[in-house]
Amino acid sequence: MRFAAAAAVFLDHLTSYPFSTNTDAHRHGLALIGSYGGSAVVVFFVLSGFVIAYVTDTREQTARAYAVSRFSRVYSVIIPALLLTFAFDSAGQWLRPEFYEIQKVLWRPPSVTSHAASLALVSEYQVFHFGGIVPGSNSPY
Repeated sequence: MRFAAAAAVFLDHLTSYPFSTNTDAHRHGLALIGSYGGSAVVVFFVLSGFVIAYVTDTREQTARAYAVSRFSRVYSVIIPALLLTFAFDSAGQWLRPEFYEIQKVLWRPPSVTSHAASLALVSEYQVFHFGGIVPGSNSPY
């Protein structure tokens, strides 16, 4: 179920502007699954919450075990995601700069602040006045 929800979110991003000229009304085949991307996000996170609760109840019963497990699971994805985003955005801006002029792709120019805030998991905290900055073009992050 989590895989299906993640796939629907992925297809939603992949089959929407600027990667495609599809609109929700004109999606066909696999692209039609992308129409459920918003609902799939909710399903994915609810199921993830159940998995975390189950693991916490059965295996990670101390604060230390929980913290180590969460840190390793989260940062094993975050660090490669930020490095790959930086590498692909750098190459993409060099190869196809016109694509990065589309506001939906890159809301703000990549910055050290956006990557650092994302690494620290504080990019959405309003107290820092970031306004929801994202690392480069990685808005799903």
